[in-house]
Amino acid sequence: MSETETAPQTSSVDREFDSRPFYRKKRVWFGGIAAVMASLGAFVFWNSWVNTSLKDELRANGMPTNSKELDAWYQVSEDQTDVTDRWVPVIKQVEELKLEEHAEELPFLGTGERPPLPGEEWNELESAEEFLAEMQTPIVAAWKASEVGGVARYPVDLSKGINADLSICQDSRKITRLLRLDAWVAAHRGDHDRVARDIQAMLALAHTFSNEPILISSLIQFAHHSMACESLGSFLSKASWSDEQMASLQEELIRTDARRTLRMGFIGERAGCLDMLTLLMLGPTRATNEREMLRFFSAAVAASESSWLDLFEMADSFNARVMRMARSTWSRITHMGVMQLMPAIKQASVVAARTESERHCFIVVLAVKRHLLAGGAVPGSLDAIPEQYFPEGAREKLRDPFSGKALLLTRDGERLIVYSIGEDFNDDGGAVDDAKNGGRSIDVGAAIEVP
Repeated sequence: MSETETAPQTSSVDREFDSRPFYRKKRVWFGGIAAVMASLGAFVFWNSWVNTSLKDELRANGMPTNSKELDAWYQVSEDQTDVTDRWVPVIKQVEELKLEEHAEELPFLGTGERPPLPGEEWNELESAEEFLAEMQTPIVAAWKASEVGGVARYPVDLSKGINADLSICQDSRKITRLLRLDAWVAAHRGDHDRVARDIQAMLALAHTFSNEPILISSLIQFAHHSMACESLGSFLSKASWSDEQMASLQEELIRTDARRTLRMGFIGERAGCLDMLTLLMLGPTRATNEREMLRFFSAAVAASESSWLDLFEMADSFNARVMRMARSTWSRITHMGVMQLMPAIKQASVVAARTESERHCFIVVLAVKRHLLAGGAVPGSLDAIPEQYFPEGAREKLRDPFSGKALLLTRDGERLIVYSIGEDFNDDGGAVDDAKNGGRSIDVGAAIEVP
């Protein structure tokens, strides 16, 4: 360096800056922020790539991943009987009649109380008969529609997602309520053949919902079954049905598989929830929510294909996970979409299992009644009921969803009770009487009076 050149001067500010700890230097902060953003971007990109791969795999297996695909997927398969054209006109006809306006004080359709059992005085019997005399056209139409067992593809545009109009599915319940009232009047008048036709039609209508790909419609099927089984339980002991009529009721009961219905609902809910995630302002957490949604529904569908106990275990595990998310501020942010959209899987599973339990129990008590009608002795166990009184191949399927074991049988005075332990997973000795248990049966089952 020449004598005329001077060394660069370091200002006091520079010296002060250079002496700062590294974590207070701007370039460190900028570098750290850039690294975090790059990591976040890579994480989001990786999640998105995985989600895309998972959805591609679902599509390859014929499963829908959005509402548009769901609408196209919701069809009656080639190996099923399509009864859409039989039931849709009946539902529309009943809706046009505005039943609730003409039956305001009657039971089931209006605010009237549940009728007394046949043989007891029913003050509204004549008014119910007068009303039903005007409703013979839809009642007979429902009977005719039920003569061919099958499933329906109800005219619902599922591509609209949460805006899909489900009114025709909701309105179908009015048919079951109408048939239920007709069955009670027929029972009071001693027309047991008519009672059987009404219950058969209720069960057939319930079966049409077996392909419904959303949980709301699945629950409608379970509601139809519950009303049909309630009527069956009310009249079974006193009804003078032939062996053929009872066998036909058994066939209708065994036709529907509640766990399969639930699986269809899970598949549809997955597609709907994935669609809904695109509408929520989730920012970079959308991919995380989508990944969690895909993971959960894959487990739900797999469990519904396996067993009821696996389904309950999966639902409990997921509920526990959601509870952990709810306690974490970070998880409430990163999994907000899952927590907002995820349906009540455990509750739906319990309702489905109760429906399955009821169906199985009524198949057994109908077998008992057929056995007694043929002159057989009151069975002391399920094994004592002859095979010939069950639908072909059905006996081994009649299990308790809540225990995974055989249904239970007990005698309470003049009643023989076939039951499942119910959702408390405890054997309460056949406590299936709703009235004695605060309006809710502890066990789930069916009873028949025996000599």
